[in-house]
Amino acid sequence: MTIPLKVLQIGLSLGILAACSGEKQQDAATNNIKAAYKLSGLSGKKEEEVSKIYGEGTKMGIWKDARAGCVDCPKMSYKSDSVEVIFINGKSDRITLNHLQNYDFSDEVILGLLDLPVATPTFDNKSGTKRWDQYHGYRSISAFGEKGKINYILILSNAE
Repeated sequence: MTIPLKVLQIGLSLGILAACSGEKQQDAATNNIKAAYKLSGLSGKKEEEVSKIYGEGTKMGIWKDARAGCVDCPKMSYKSDSVEVIFINGKSDRITLNHLQNYDFSDEVILGLLDLPVATPTFDNKSGTKRWDQYHGYRSISAFGEKGKINYILILSNAE
């Protein structure tokens, strides 16, 4: 059986458009997740290193938190507020990933977005909060969701 050339051209064009349409979010058929954030390349980095990956940041203010050892820690925003970083002791430590409403609120998707292997959360209230404590060298990874979708993810690298 041969496929008409026009059908083949249309299929190829659609495939190229899909590949060029931006970041793959979630393949519903296979539930394969492309890591949107290489956490190992973001956590514990200096401001200059984060800027090389995500572009020039916008200063959102100063973070003060005695428990975390923060007196004048800069809070920066990258990628149109998709990534917020608080630099504690000169390194990215408190990281918030926003605008994730297109992703399912499941362990596989949450950890897949961060390029981490799937694991059972330390805490899961089954309605909108999941947390992994002391996981893969991070103090805490927390995901917050609503209506089966992710709202945001908070990563605490080392600080309290």
